[in-house]
This record gives sequence, structure tokens and C-alpha cells, in this order.
Amino acid sequence: MSDFEQEQEEYNGQRVIGEEDQNYQYEQKYENQRQNGRQQEQEQQQQEIEQNNIKQENEEKVDIWEIAKQNQQKNNENKHQDKNIVVIGDSGVGKSQFLAILKESNQEIQPTSGIEYTFVKRAYSTQQILNFYEIAGGRVLSNMITAFMNDQKLQNSSAIIVVDLSKPVKIIESLQFWFDEIRKNVNQYLEKMDDQQKVSDYKYSLIQQFQEHSDRTRIDPLPLQTIVVGQKWDVFEKFDAEKRKWVTRLLRYMCHLNGASLVFSSYNQNAAAQVRGAVNGLFFEDKQFFREDHLKQVQISFPLDQVTKIGLPGQGGSNQQNIESFRKIISEQFSQMEQEEQKKKDIFTLYDKFSEQKIDALKGEKDQEMQRLSKKFVQQVR
Repeated sequence: MSDFEQEQEEYNGQRVIGEEDQNYQYEQKYENQRQNGRQQEQEQQQQEIEQNNIKQENEEKVDIWEIAKQNQQKNNENKHQDKNIVVIGDSGVGKSQFLAILKESNQEIQPTSGIEYTFVKRAYSTQQILNFYEIAGGRVLSNMITAFMNDQKLQNSSAIIVVDLSKPVKIIESLQFWFDEIRKNVNQYLEKMDDQQKVSDYKYSLIQQFQEHSDRTRIDPLPLQTIVVGQKWDVFEKFDAEKRKWVTRLLRYMCHLNGASLVFSSYNQNAAAQVRGAVNGLFFEDKQFFREDHLKQVQISFPLDQVTKIGLPGQGGSNQQNIESFRKIISEQFSQMEQEEQKKKDIFTLYDKFSEQKIDALKGEKDQEMQRLSKKFVQQVR
């Protein structure tokens, strides 16, 4: 091989090596660029994640503050909302006496006629007021139960049924009558409302409070928040303890089945203060009570009671069977009182047989006039 050929071969070899070095450098450059691109992309993705997290945190903070604001607004609305309460019960059970206890009034109680309006301000609050519409005349004006209701404020409408603890033999029949009257009149009122969605929401609010209750299949809640008040505890506490036990169980059972709370009332100073506290707590929905001792004044908020806690007569059965079992026990334990009440019924039955047409017609006219005046009165005070 000549010197020229050898030089040419060395040159070609160096050129190949040079080209390989150059290609390698290009590849390294491109690889570095790709790595830098991937790194930048990862950094950008990380920044987006961090920005999204910050945005989500801010949104959560906004939601929390918004919820707090809404809750405060609802609380303020509740503080300003009055409660409209119809007070019903048979004649002479102590409705006016009960309202006097709530008002802390020592004035002499006068018989009520038609519908009597009074109000009670909640203690320590000038913004929360209980408006009471006492329906007098026993059952004559029972169709006035819904006269005070307001379509826009269904949740603010309630009822108090007063029963006479001194006459246990009359409790079952009295409660059954007033429970039926509330159902009939309130359901008719709700059916006539234009906004049926509001009606559905209202009914659901009554049902949802006991959806998880163990007695949910037994309970048929009234279409109106209701408290049953056992008046004349001062007489009732003198009864034999065993008698009081069965009367208390009966009241607890009937209230529980119908979704009503139960409160025993007394003129005793300390007891009266407890009654006022219970009524305020129940109507403004910020307190619940479960005082079941039949030797003391009972205060039980719905739906805290349970059938298993109440204690049924015998082996138990259907709701109606249990009511009848309670009726039998009460009748046996207060047999003398039962006989006296039956004599009174017999006398009234005798009067009915010899009724006079003119007198009955006059009485009917007076009843209609009383209803007309009562409706006019309610419209004026609403």
C-alpha cells in the first residue's frame, strides 16, 4: 500500500469516527431537549394540580362560610317567627287554667266563650312569641281548628289538646275525638292549598323525624305538631300510685301512636316553671324531654318514647286491641267514677229523647252565630 492510499484510508476512518461523534452529539442534544420538555411538562402538571387544590380549598371555604351564613339566617328567621297554636279540649278540662300557668297569671280565671286569643313571649326573648287561640265550648267549634293556620307558615302551626287528669275514664274517648278532628280538619285544609309541593314537603317533615324509629309501623302522626297536656295534676297526684301508673301508660301510648308530645301541668310554682320550659322548648324545637316517672309530672317529647318502654297491658296486640285493654283496666280501677259518668250520660240521653224542636233550632242558630263571630275574630287577630 502506497503512502497516499494509507493516508486516504486514515482520513476516511477519521471521517467516519467524526460523523459518529457528531451523530452522538446530536442524539444527546435531542435527548436532553426531550428530558427538559418532559420535566417542564411535569412541572406544569404539578402547578396545575396545586392550583386546582388551592381553588378547591377556596371553594370549600366559600361553601363553609355560605352554609354558616345560611344557618345563621335560618336561626334569625326562627327567632322572629311567631308560633300559632290552637288550644282545644272538652269543656271544663282546664284550658284557660293551663294558659294562665304559661302567662304566670294570678288573675281569677273566667269562663271562655267562642275563641279567646292570648300571647306569651318566650323568656329572655322579645322576638319569639306564642300566639294561643283557645277554642271554648268543648266540641261545638271543633271545625275551627284550622282557622288560625297560614299557608305560608305551616311549620309554625301547632295544637295543644288539654285533657283532665282528674277524670281518667274520659281520657280515651276525649283524645280519640280530638285526634280525629285534627286529622279531618287539617287534611281538608291542606287539600285546598294551591301549592301542593309545599304540602308534600310539610308532610314529609312530619314523617322524617321517626323514619328510623323502632315503632315506625305503629305510628300514624297527626298532620299538625301536637302536645297533649294533662291538666289538674294537683288532683291526679293524690290518686293511688298503681292507678296513676296505668293512666300515664295510656296517655303515653296514645300520644306515641299519634306523634304527639305529652306534658303534665300543675299550678305548683316549681312544676309550672317546668311546664313553661317544656312548652317553649318543644314549640321552638331546641329542647327535648324524657321524664317518664308516673309519680312525677311526665314530660315526653315525640319521638323519644317507645312501646317497649311504655309497658302494654297483657301480651299486647294491635293498636286498637291495646287501647281496649287500657280502657278495661282504667274502667276497673276507677269503677265508681265510671258509674258516675255513665249516670250523667244517661241523663243527657234522656233529655235527647224529649228534645223540643224550637229549642234545638234556636241552639243550632246560636252555634252558627258563634262560629261566624269566631271566624271574624280570627281574621282580625291574624
